[in-house]
Formats: sequence, C-alpha cells, structure tokens
Amino acid sequence: MESEVKGVHKLIYTKDLYDNEGDYLYYFLMNLMESCCVRNEVPLVVIRIMWNHLKSLIDEEKIKVALAHKQFATERLDKIRAEIVHEFHRHLQLEALIPSDYFEKLIQVHIENFRFAEATTLIIKFDLQKKFDLLDLIINLVNINKQSVAKLLLDKEPTLRDKLIRRLSTPEHAKLAAEYVKDYKLNPEDFPEL
Repeated sequence: MESEVKGVHKLIYTKDLYDNEGDYLYYFLMNLMESCCVRNEVPLVVIRIMWNHLKSLIDEEKIKVALAHKQFATERLDKIRAEIVHEFHRHLQLEALIPSDYFEKLIQVHIENFRFAEATTLIIKFDLQKKFDLLDLIINLVNINKQSVAKLLLDKEPTLRDKLIRRLSTPEHAKLAAEYVKDYKLNPEDFPEL
C-alpha cells in the first residue's frame, strides 16, 4: 500500500471501532454499497462490483459473517437494489432473520411508489407471482416503457399472454399487442379486437 493510503487507512480503521480488519471491510463495503444503491444515477455495474468483492472476501474467509453482520445486513435490505437483493439475501444467509412476509411487503412498497420494475424483479426472484395482480403490474410496466421487464413476467406466467394482448388492444398499444402476438407465435385470429 502507498504511504498516503496507509495513513488514511490508519485514520479510519481503529481498534476502537472494529475488532479486526474483516469487520472494517464488511461494514465499509456494506455502507458504501447502500449509499450507491439509494442513488439512482449510480450504475448497477458499480454496485455489482462492490457486492462481488464483498462476496469473494466472505468466500475466501477474509470476512467471517457473524450474527451482528447479518443483523446489520437485514436493516439495509430494503435499500439494496432489487437486482441483487435475492443474491444478497441468499449469500448472507438471512432467511432466519427475515419474517416470511417481508418481501411481499417490500414489493407492495415498490408498487405503491411506482417502482414497478423493482417490484417485478423481486416477484420473479422470490417466486411470488401468486401473491400479486400481475396483469395490472404488466400494464404499468408497459405504460412506463419497461417492455423487457414485462416480458420477464410473461415468460414466467404464460397464461397472462392472451389477457394482456386483449387489454393492450387499444389504439395506444395495438402495435405492442401485435408484437406480443408475433413474439409468442400466437394465432392473430384469436384476437379480433386487435
């Protein structure tokens, strides 16, 4: 390490704050990742790099994850980007600390705050399709131009395809409905309204 970096490291890392370097790294990376996650302008790739680094430190046993670490992580779970929440939850083994309906409530908060893509990601990752009105969610995704995310739900729940195409058979969304008919190789004659 360069002497300047060592000086900063000594200034931040003290025995009074943390018992060991692993704890320092864990809390530093967790706080940094949380700060980046709450800022939408920070690209997901930056957050993923931090998360992958933290995972590798845990896998290499440079950081020993204790109960205090897990509790710290559960307190930040609602601030972590939806794209990595499932992996974060699984890798840190937070199952025992999280109530069974936690993710349903988190998804509902995302929906109420019009974060439909985030809600969809969590629904798919935690296999909670049966708990939500997916058709309305897909319509909301279409309305905010998140067709690729909507398609993820349609791929997971093919029974919604016909209903969605019928709901999209309006002057505003007819072109998209026709694309779905074509993409899913459906019979156009089954949709006279389109």
